Amino acid sequence: MAPRAKADTSAAKAGTAGKPGKPPKPPKMIEKAGDGYRSPDGRFTVEGTPGAWYVADTEHLSPLGTPTIVGPFRTLAEVKASVEAARSG
Repeated sequence: MAPRAKADTSAAKAGTAGKPGKPPKPPKMIEKAGDGYRSPDGRFTVEGTPGAWYVADTEHLSPLGTPTIVGPFRTLAEVKASVEAARSG
């Protein structure tokens, strides 16, 4: 009896074997010195105080050439949702 060949399971181990993949999680924000956060790629900065957070998007500029500012957001969870929405479209 001939030995059976092993199946290639590298795709299965990586979680990519025919499964509809979830979109990758966005990178976590990095805390800046002082009050605020920034995205690892530098696109977004978050500044403010609890209850009044603002997001600056450096990829989308205002007519004056400054980063677009959105907010205020009451919670950091709302900030996260806004950043994810901006990234997706």
